[in-house]
Amino acid sequence: MSEVEQPRGSAPRAPLSRPKRALVLTLGTNFAVLALTVVSGTMNARLLGPGGRGELAAIQTIPSALASIAVLGLPSAVGYFTARNPREVRRLAVTGATIAVLSAIPFMCMGYLVMPHALRSQSASVIDRARLYLLFTALQGVAQMAYWGLQGLGRFGTWNVLRIAPNVAAVLAVGSAWWSGQLTAGTVATRFLFLNVCVVPIAYAALWRSSERDAAPAPPRKRAKELLRYGLPTALMGPVGMVNLQLDQMLMAAWLPSEELGLYAISVSWSGLLSPVLSALGLVIFPQLAAVTDPEMRRSLVGRSLRGAVLIVICLGIGLAAATPVLLPLLFGRSFTRAVPAALILIAAGMILSVNTVLGDILRGVGAPRWPLVSQFAALPVTVVLLVTLLPRWSLVGAGLSSLAAYLTAGIVCVMGTRMETGLSIRVMLIPTAADLSMLKTTLHQMWRRKLG
Repeated sequence: MSEVEQPRGSAPRAPLSRPKRALVLTLGTNFAVLALTVVSGTMNARLLGPGGRGELAAIQTIPSALASIAVLGLPSAVGYFTARNPREVRRLAVTGATIAVLSAIPFMCMGYLVMPHALRSQSASVIDRARLYLLFTALQGVAQMAYWGLQGLGRFGTWNVLRIAPNVAAVLAVGSAWWSGQLTAGTVATRFLFLNVCVVPIAYAALWRSSERDAAPAPPRKRAKELLRYGLPTALMGPVGMVNLQLDQMLMAAWLPSEELGLYAISVSWSGLLSPVLSALGLVIFPQLAAVTDPEMRRSLVGRSLRGAVLIVICLGIGLAAATPVLLPLLFGRSFTRAVPAALILIAAGMILSVNTVLGDILRGVGAPRWPLVSQFAALPVTVVLLVTLLPRWSLVGAGLSSLAAYLTAGIVCVMGTRMETGLSIRVMLIPTAADLSMLKTTLHQMWRRKLG
């Protein structure tokens, strides 16, 4: 059974009428985001060097982690309830943004106080810029409400255009810093923050244009309670997920030289090349599942999506691993050759993490957000114990192995949760069939013909 029921007085929204088009749009945008990420990552690595790249990671890591906690899981709640009751999207977005800003204030204060201790191996200027970057904690929450509202409405065209904006900002930030002759990690981070501020009003204008005012909206207090009830498991998952995903870089920032952190940050970014395809699938399936009420249709959609995810991640992971020893030093420079072993381990971890991302979107789409939380709690002791044990001994490789074991633990829990919520067997969920392979070939062929046309 789903944990969160449909709001009273609202009618179920029909599933996306053109899910393949939405998937193609989202996939194309993900590749555009990936290309921009490679461009900005390459520019940061080559222009700042390993030390400067490590300083940039030190500035951004803690505020970004706090931002993921301070939103209290509200963005996914806004997307879920928008898919079920599209006419209330404006009130849902504004209510979520207001709560997110109020929630961000104590996190920003806490971050300001602990920053000198958390970054004690960094210079004073890096600590000062990291404190300024704490404004990202509130900014991220406000922006995400508009983004998820558009996703819940099924406005994948507008939503995908807006999703590129932060990545364009990343390229402009490092490019403008280099052009002006002020190329430091602190300057790049500050300019990136300013450019993201400029995107927020554009996102809300797009949301308003894509929606209608509800003639009889639910009281704000009622909607706030529903958003928090749905978002609470995700909010609780924030601190635990932050530990599982970012504790490695946070410990490296505190214990190791900036050069080591810079090498590992590139390894993490490189392994993230797997994510665009799988995240596109999860982002499209989430509003579909939230809108579908027929159990059999829901099970069919879940099974097809998961089997397709497994098939795709195997193909992409093997290909990326084979190319890593040559392409990583070629793109980022010979000084990053030492990052190759860690990158190979993190590719395996990224394959599991990509499937976990789809599983998380599925579980949230069926109204069961508690399972991603349970999975992160299960992975937490694995992360902490292995990092404390392996990081001092094996540095980059030890951090990569810790991530691999943690993601595998979380994935097992998510698979069991999906099985309990949908009634599907593990074989139906995870073992691709000949029909799945044929469907994948047909979809790729259609995408290729559209591209040529």
